[in-house]
Amino acid sequence: MNNKITFRLGALVGFCAAAIFLVIAVWVWQFVFASALPVYQSTAPQPSANPADLPELTNRVDKMENDLAFTLRDVSWKMDQKLLVFTGMAALISGIAAYLGYKNFKDLDETIKGKISSTLEKELYQLDPTNIPIHLQSGQGMESIHRRLQLSGLKNLSFYERLDKHCLDGITIIAMPDVDAQKKFRDFIEVYNPDSETAAYILYAPPNSVSKETLDCYENLVTANFPATVVSMVLVVGRGLKSQAQIENS
Repeated sequence: MNNKITFRLGALVGFCAAAIFLVIAVWVWQFVFASALPVYQSTAPQPSANPADLPELTNRVDKMENDLAFTLRDVSWKMDQKLLVFTGMAALISGIAAYLGYKNFKDLDETIKGKISSTLEKELYQLDPTNIPIHLQSGQGMESIHRRLQLSGLKNLSFYERLDKHCLDGITIIAMPDVDAQKKFRDFIEVYNPDSETAAYILYAPPNSVSKETLDCYENLVTANFPATVVSMVLVVGRGLKSQAQIENS
């Protein structure tokens, strides 16, 4: 689409330039017409001053006037024909330019609408994270959190058994009951190296129980102490996440 618009814009500029040139040519043509008029030169012998030659002189003058009038009509007709050709070419080129301008306007309008739609979809995805994948750790008493997330309108919920490659997109909620769980999380971050633009993690742990080492091991990481705060944190980190398709298209 962009290449087609570029081609049409180039053609439109060329046709407009040609139309302007022809309009200038039509305006200049009047001066060409004036300079193209033939200079009449008589080849007849000079008449004498004898009054007897007056009728012959009158006939010659009439013939010269008739010849000159015919020549002027002939030159004028030829000039008009050429001027008509120029005018027709200018009108044709102007029509083509108008058509290309209309097509370019429509294509540009469609392209702009497509860009706006794509941008709105991306922004709405970030502002409304109801469809972001949310992974909850199974077997860790996450049922109440799962229910609370459902009541908040979040739809794309699932449970996982262990931290692996399936936890590299969306939001992953991880129970942190002890130090050993924190070490497993740090090892997961080190091995899989998730992208902070596509993956976020919520550590569900008692207040002040998560070590600084664990908090510093990943950029897009928050903690929560109660089911209600988990929902709040989902909304916080979800607005900054991007889908893999968005990253590939950016």
